[in-house]
Amino acid sequence: CQGRSGSLVEATHKQVTEKTPLLYDLNALQQRANQRFGFSAQKTLDIAQALYETHKVITYPRTDGRYLLPDQKATITPILERLKEIGPYRAHIEMLLDSPLRGGKRIFNAKEVGDHHAIIPTGKSPLKCPLSADEKRIFDLVTRRLLAVLSPDAKFASSKLIVSVETKDA
Repeated sequence: CQGRSGSLVEATHKQVTEKTPLLYDLNALQQRANQRFGFSAQKTLDIAQALYETHKVITYPRTDGRYLLPDQKATITPILERLKEIGPYRAHIEMLLDSPLRGGKRIFNAKEVGDHHAIIPTGKSPLKCPLSADEKRIFDLVTRRLLAVLSPDAKFASSKLIVSVETKDA
């Protein structure tokens, strides 16, 4: 195709909406930590357990739940308010708090919660804890996932162009 002219045969444009992700359960957190940081499943579990037991900055990590209970909706704004002191999250949290928080069964669904709900930050600031670099990474994954879930669905403009280019004569 290099150096040749082409003509547009077809062009389509459409809007695409992508739903926000679900909150983390242990398995999804382990998968993401492996993708991002190369952590083994055991290492991620050990770190998450320390964040829960020792530092108390995330909720119970040994869960297969990816949803919250409906009565937990009232706890989310106070959690966000406390996390706002952490610089990288501040602007996004302010944007989220400027309008009513998202709800719905994709986040708050009692039927999908077994013994334990999804992993979320507790609202206790990690700035007041001596977190290791790896603990900060896992805390960041959990916090950013909560912020993503509460954000509006992503909207994209998608275009498909088909161009015809003449071939050289043999």
